Amino acid sequence: MISANSGGFYNQLFKFSAMKRIIFAIWGFLSLGMVLSCNNEPDNPGDFSKECTLDIPGPLVSLTNGRTYPLDVARSTDTVYRYLFVVKDTVFDESGKPLIGSDGKIVTQNRNVYVNSKITARLVEMKPIGLPVDADTFTLDINSNAKWLAAQPQATGTDPQWYFNYGNTTTGGGDSRMQFRITAHESNLQSALVWQQIITSDSSVMYRIPFFRQASDRQ
Repeated sequence: MISANSGGFYNQLFKFSAMKRIIFAIWGFLSLGMVLSCNNEPDNPGDFSKECTLDIPGPLVSLTNGRTYPLDVARSTDTVYRYLFVVKDTVFDESGKPLIGSDGKIVTQNRNVYVNSKITARLVEMKPIGLPVDADTFTLDINSNAKWLAAQPQATGTDPQWYFNYGNTTTGGGDSRMQFRITAHESNLQSALVWQQIITSDSSVMYRIPFFRQASDRQ
């Protein structure tokens, strides 16, 4: 921030002209900021009153070198949500009478019952994407008219955590962009998969994108 009290910056000879230049410079920066802010507004902020949509066409883009990684669909399917109910069945003895336990109560056993709902959800699963061994940051465009969630996945097995979502891009609405970074990979073994899931707020559309680290040839 420019301060009028900065030592030696203003002097009596150029005070008036310098002030004019500073005022115009500040106005120019403010105008540019307003233009950039407007340009960064999403074309589609989302209409949450409509049926939820979610589309992630790719590619994944490296912010380090501009390299792109295409997203290829492994499978896309419509599935019905199933609800689990636990039913307690009475246990009967050989005579057909309810079995009484040692505590004097009727013995029951639990039985799981699955019931299909009327809600149909779309699941899109991508083919695994191999990421480089060097540390990098990536962006991925999200096209949607809904609120969505992109929670950070956790590394599995013996792998340390190497995939980190930027917190302000793990939730959003409408067209937006999620961002994540990866740390350098020193192992000469390929990492296990981590699954980035992106799902609409009503759980009607889910994308699952698997990532892995390529083996490093560094010794």
